[in-house]
Amino acid sequence: MTLCQDISNQLRSCGWSNLTNAELRSLRVSCPNRWQIKRGRADGRILEDAYEQCELTIEEIAAAKEPCDVLRAIYLQQE
Repeated sequence: MTLCQDISNQLRSCGWSNLTNAELRSLRVSCPNRWQIKRGRADGRILEDAYEQCELTIEEIAAAKEPCDVLRAIYLQQE
């Protein structure tokens, strides 16, 4: 859930993001809700890997000189 919060907070500061405040709030709520559902269906090994991927993503965003570029890449990858 930390990743959900970090991403929604960072998106707020990205000038390219066309998300409204209501959409950002919705993301902040829906992201953890979706995670809860996915987490409930995952077995131990997959869940462990998912947590590791979240931590790596948080670290990558924090270490980036241009965190908005990292978020843009994540966003575009999902389209």
